[in-house]
This record gives sequence, C-alpha cells and structure tokens, in this order.
Amino acid sequence: CPGIEWCKLFLRRHPEFSHRFGENIKRSRAAVDSELLNGYFNNLEEALQGVPASNIINYDETNFMDDPGKSKVVVKRGSKHPELIKDTSKANTSVMFAAAADGHILPPYIIYKAVYLYPTWVENGPDGARYNTSKSGWMEMSVFEDWFLSLCVPYLNHLQGPKVLFGDNLSSHVSHHVIQKCSELDVRFGLLPPNSTHLSQPLDVAFFKPLKASWRRYLDDWKKKNHGCITKSEFPKLMQKTLEDVKLASKQNICSGFRAAGIVPCDRQQVLKRLPNINPPETDEIRRSWTDTFVEMLCDARASPAARTQNRGKRFNITPGKSVGVQDLAPQNSGNESPSDSSSSEEEPDCSDSNDSECIVCGKLWSQSKRGDDWVQCMICKG
Repeated sequence: CPGIEWCKLFLRRHPEFSHRFGENIKRSRAAVDSELLNGYFNNLEEALQGVPASNIINYDETNFMDDPGKSKVVVKRGSKHPELIKDTSKANTSVMFAAAADGHILPPYIIYKAVYLYPTWVENGPDGARYNTSKSGWMEMSVFEDWFLSLCVPYLNHLQGPKVLFGDNLSSHVSHHVIQKCSELDVRFGLLPPNSTHLSQPLDVAFFKPLKASWRRYLDDWKKKNHGCITKSEFPKLMQKTLEDVKLASKQNICSGFRAAGIVPCDRQQVLKRLPNINPPETDEIRRSWTDTFVEMLCDARASPAARTQNRGKRFNITPGKSVGVQDLAPQNSGNESPSDSSSSEEEPDCSDSNDSECIVCGKLWSQSKRGDDWVQCMICKG
C-alpha cells in the first residue's frame, strides 16, 4: 500500500490535483445519477411550458437551532482548551419558506414544538408570518395543508396564467386535499427527485446558507446580552432581524438558486455538470491506466453496499435496576407446554452436522435442540 510520501510525490507530479476538505454526503445522495436527473428534467420541461418566472414557486422547510456555533477568542498562547461561556441547547424551530423564481419571498410559516400556541409566541415577528405547533416540531400533513391554505393560496390567487408549485417528496408534503386544490387553481403540483435537493432545490442551493449565517450572528449577539436558551417568545424577534438583514441580497440569491438548479432558465446542464465525471477525457496510455483504476475505486466507494439485516432476537424480561449477567439469560422452562406444542417441538431442525455448534448462552448443541426453545443462537447455528 502506498505511504504518505508516495502520495505527496504523486500530487507534486500531477498539479491538476489539489488537497481539499470533502463534504460528507449520504450514500443515497451519492447514488443520484444523470439518468435520474434527465428523467426529472424531461418532465420538468413539459411542466414549465408557458409559465412565467413569477408563477414558479419552490417551497422547503428548514430548522433554526439554538446554537450560534463556535467563534474565535483571544487566549494565552499554549492554551489547549479555551472555553466560551454561552448557553446553548439542541432545541430547534422549523420554518417553512416559499419563493418564486423572480425573487419574491412569501412570509415564513413558523412551527413550534408544542401542543398549544400562546400570544407572546407570535408577537413582533416578520410581517405576514403565520404560526403553528406540532408535537414533533416538524412539518406534518395537517400543518402543511394549513400553510398551503393560509399563505400559498392567497398568493396564487393574485397570479395570472398557469402556475407551478414544487418541493421535496416528503410524505407530509403530499396531501390529497392540497393536490385537489391545486387543480382548481390551475397549479401544477410537482416533486423533486428523491435525495437530490442539494442539487435541484433552489432554496437549498443558494438561499438557506446566507440565511443561517445571519441567524447565527443575531443569535450570538442575543446570547451575549442574555442568559439561558432562546425562548419561543424571543424567536419571532430574531427571525424578523434575520430576514431584514438578508432582504437586500435575498432576491439575487433566490434567482441564482433557480438558475443553479436548472429551473429558470430551464437548463439541465447546470445540474448535470455538478455530478462527478466518471468518464475523463482520453489521455496517453500510461496515465489512462492508473486513471481507470482510480475511477473504478471511487465508483466502488460511492456505490451503496448490500443492505445489512439486524436480528436482535427476542426481548428478555429484565427487572429494572437489577444487574444482569450471562447466566441470567439462560432459558427457564415454564412447564406450560401443551401436548401438541411438546410433540411439535420434538422435531429436529434442518441443520447438518458440519454446521453444528454450541449456543453462546446455554452451551447446548444446535442439532440436539428442540424447535421452540427460547435461547440465543450463535451466528453459525442461525445460518
């Protein structure tokens, strides 16, 4: 296996390569290929025919965490673990945004993790914003329908001609009532390809990143002046400041997002060119040989591995608070077997002597055990 010195010399010999940090993505996102995206754009081109940019709307929800992130501090040289006193938590609040391809942003729809809604939670927020609650704190189908009827429909009613509304393919975003209402309003309701929002979602591509950066700045300022975590009563105020801060650049960012997502103007190459190129141009014979090997290795790394099955076995009845050892997991004969159960359990399992093994718990041989015995099998026996 080549060592670190070989890698350094290799990079020196090939200046076309550079050493950079990589962004972690899930295998499901890495599996998005040109075939999936081409099929999506074939349908998209048909749906966007005759639709102006002001009538093409993308929606998506995101969460705002109660953590402004790390910041640099001035400390004595040699300090290994500088600390910054700041109250943070893992709490987050979901907000649904929608924007048109001409840069217009609909008012936000804020979802609190709660059962009831209180008056102070909706005061001093963004103009026209709507508020709701859910037990999970995330979008649910009933909440999605309320967002559509309270914010989206009034905006769509003011638009002339055909309209397009599209977002990710979450199950909570696919409502029969919403789709039926879209048909009445001459709205073409569409979904993005699965696991491709980092490429095809305009709000994800160019709008949310500067919005979150502004949120963290205002949240950090608030925590410097206040103790504790941000409350639901303070959230609308900070959201208002955040949206005002990015207001000037929002229109440009949204238009850039629709362009980078290949939607307005409709250009699939804007997305396809961001996929890894597994067919490099032809070069000399020597370079081509190691290039093919390297590309094959990268393709194998991106491929989804075979699904792993996990068998936890039966749950043991353990007294809470009591320590447990292996001997406690040995089976207890209940003595309540019926004659029919006993006769059926006398049958020998289909297992050859070559695969015989002792159980890791009771030590009995698998070939001598009875069907229905309640003990943990080792992997060889189970096979």
